[in-house]
Amino acid sequence: MPPSDDFTSKSLYFTYWSGPIDETVLLCWYLNLVNPHIHQVIYLDEVPDLEEKQQKHPFLLRVHFVELDWARLLDSTGKVFDLDLLRRIPNYQDQQRTDIFRYLSLLAFGDGYMDAEQCILDFTGDRLPNVDFAVYSSKGNSAMNNIFRFSFENLSRLQAWFADEFLPGRKMVLAPNADAEVIGAAYFQEALRQNQVWPAPNPSFEMLFEENLCGKASESFCDMWNTQIQSGIGVFLYPELRAHNEMTILRLLERHEEA
Repeated sequence: MPPSDDFTSKSLYFTYWSGPIDETVLLCWYLNLVNPHIHQVIYLDEVPDLEEKQQKHPFLLRVHFVELDWARLLDSTGKVFDLDLLRRIPNYQDQQRTDIFRYLSLLAFGDGYMDAEQCILDFTGDRLPNVDFAVYSSKGNSAMNNIFRFSFENLSRLQAWFADEFLPGRKMVLAPNADAEVIGAAYFQEALRQNQVWPAPNPSFEMLFEENLCGKASESFCDMWNTQIQSGIGVFLYPELRAHNEMTILRLLERHEEA
């Protein structure tokens, strides 16, 4: 359903979701919806309960959802790709399909990508980077691909590089039982290195630390949330965090919906 508000002046972020909707991620979708500086477009891949969730949470009627058609998305890139991908992608693991969408979104749309579990808590726009960015995990010692934005020269170089990766026999044509991380964070970091986006000196790119956009895992949920509202950019509600704090997250969502 198309959004009712004008989003032409906002930063666009594309998101992928597959399967039944977990209500604990709806807090992110609500806060991203009301953030005046971003517009989130969520591509749904075989989601059976959208209408049910829209009846329960009416704000979802205002979220910009698009039904994902892999053939149409691949065609929209304007690039040549391995036709066998249309048969293979439905059999990929969830994480691999998400990675494929991340890189296709760069080819098809440019702009930004964010995972469905990413809340942006900067409502003034003074903490969001005004240049291209990605996030670095000190724990994993690598760049993350859960949220990023690229434009201009950075985007052009990455688009050319990723387009080649969808050709026959290249990286996106995964072997059966391929490791879930084969096109994950380490692969994404290699793309940044190969295309001189990072760690090469690049005034149009900023690498953020994980705590800026995700919060500190060592903090309690409430402390993390309050800290990020005051001085951070967002919170990443990864599955373990949602599982351990489900009731708190659902109460927060209910409070926002009632406001």
